[in-house]
Amino acid sequence: MEIPVTNPAPIVRIRGSLGPKVLSKSPELLNQSFPTVLAEVLQNARRASATRIEIEHFGAEGGGTLVVRDNGRGITDMAKLVTFGASGWDERTDVMENAAGMGVFSLASRGVTVRSRGHRVTLSRAVFCGEAEAAVLPDPETVDGTELLFPVDERAVRQTVERVCRYYPIPVTLNGLPVAQSAFLAGAEHVVEWQGLRLGVFREVGPKVLDLFDRHRGWDRRLYLNFHGHVVECGAAVALAEVGGPTRSVFVDVVSAPDLRLVLPARNEPIDNDFFRAMRARAERALLEAVALGTTHSLPFDDARRAKAMGIELPPVRIPLTPWRLLTDVTRHRIEELPGPVVLGTPGTEVLLTDALGIGQCSAVNLDLILRGWSGRPRVVVADSRFEGYREYDTLRVVRAISAVATDAEGSDEEFPGSTIRSGTAPQDAEYHVVETLSARFMVAADARKWAQPAVMHEAAVPFFFADEPSFDGMPSFLVVRGTEPGDLSDALVEGFFVASEDVDNDSSERQLEAFSAEARDLARTLLLDGDAAVAARIVEHLRNIRWELRSLQKGSIELHIVEDQIGSTIRIVGPSGREVTAIL
Repeated sequence: MEIPVTNPAPIVRIRGSLGPKVLSKSPELLNQSFPTVLAEVLQNARRASATRIEIEHFGAEGGGTLVVRDNGRGITDMAKLVTFGASGWDERTDVMENAAGMGVFSLASRGVTVRSRGHRVTLSRAVFCGEAEAAVLPDPETVDGTELLFPVDERAVRQTVERVCRYYPIPVTLNGLPVAQSAFLAGAEHVVEWQGLRLGVFREVGPKVLDLFDRHRGWDRRLYLNFHGHVVECGAAVALAEVGGPTRSVFVDVVSAPDLRLVLPARNEPIDNDFFRAMRARAERALLEAVALGTTHSLPFDDARRAKAMGIELPPVRIPLTPWRLLTDVTRHRIEELPGPVVLGTPGTEVLLTDALGIGQCSAVNLDLILRGWSGRPRVVVADSRFEGYREYDTLRVVRAISAVATDAEGSDEEFPGSTIRSGTAPQDAEYHVVETLSARFMVAADARKWAQPAVMHEAAVPFFFADEPSFDGMPSFLVVRGTEPGDLSDALVEGFFVASEDVDNDSSERQLEAFSAEARDLARTLLLDGDAAVAARIVEHLRNIRWELRSLQKGSIELHIVEDQIGSTIRIVGPSGREVTAIL
């Protein structure tokens, strides 16, 4: 059987082309904001080898005319100005800067008059869109350079010119006065020349760039690149922070880097290619090189290890650690001078680590209590995992727990391990015990990275010890020595355990503090005073609350007669005139 042969369908071939609407839509396709237009004009002047730029602004704000004049090579073929995508630059400039041939089209919606090398042409929107022709006329007055004249409806022209020209490499004048300009990497701590770029490392404050983007974002959060005066935001910053020290960031200045690609035509963002990624990697190395120039450093261990892998020799490490202190709702609002960091290797008592995040509230208050009464106490600091790996840090001993031994009225001893430094217990009903003696033990472990068995480093008598984390009413379980001043216990409870609630149904934090303080005083009096003394103390507290009223009696007196009947207590008040007032409470 003969199989019929079918002819295959012809292969269709296609290629990119420009549609008829490209020119007509060019004013909308390209950014026409005043800063973009001015930046494009300045870039063209630089490529034409201009050595000076003169800008003049005529007319009122919001309706003026701008003239930009340079002394460059000028324009040999005016037709190139309105040929979309055609560049009139020489081959070297075209390759080195990836010229797009679209820059002048940013003026399409405004219209522009161009004068150069003895000729003049006025380009309207219709000319740019290919809908009309423009006559190139003789202009004998223009011999050298190029002059562009175009309308500006924007306000604050002077400020815009100053921002756009800030890092432009050619001197600029505005209405005859020099515009303030500076080198992009002026003040850099370390500069690296790499592949036609200059990578500048800045310690803390870098070049002034935020106002170029109308943003208030921190300068160290982005990478900025200066393309011959046009500053481009290039994603996340290349930055390196020392612990307790400076944050360094890299800024990039373009000299001649043909492999660097920016999105055309406005060049407002980079293309993430191999060159761009290599640039960021070189910038990371430049940061470590800058640190290596110092006499010491405080880099996290991971960064120091990275430097070693790159063959960069860093100076000796300086490890600053934050002194530990009791932080509660009460103590953190006190106005007091905070101590500076404890630097390992400096003279002083032994440095011990504690975990400020994992420590339970009871352990924190107990730790603060035992340190206050300890003459020659160690320097207790907050653990910082960023330094783990340094021998100086890893060999520090660590505070693991504060435990206690109490003696009750029968003379029996009982141990209370307390909440460990690593974790607290869940809230539960609080228990309070009055004991005869109480001794706290300061427990430490061998080093920061090993869970060695803790041992007693110091033991001291204490008036109270907090055993379990606060209950649902905010009070912790605790032991207190008989004879302790009630005020000392209540002050410790308030300082260590008051937590203001932000619930909308609650009173202000000040009123909450007053209520908690009153509850703490009442609890302390109930535990540490006999019945009559506790009642008397409560009465005195209430009298303190009306002390301004009492002062009105001047030299008078108050007597309170307590009778055990249904009538109640009789209060007798005698004023300074001798007049007597009695009442039944």
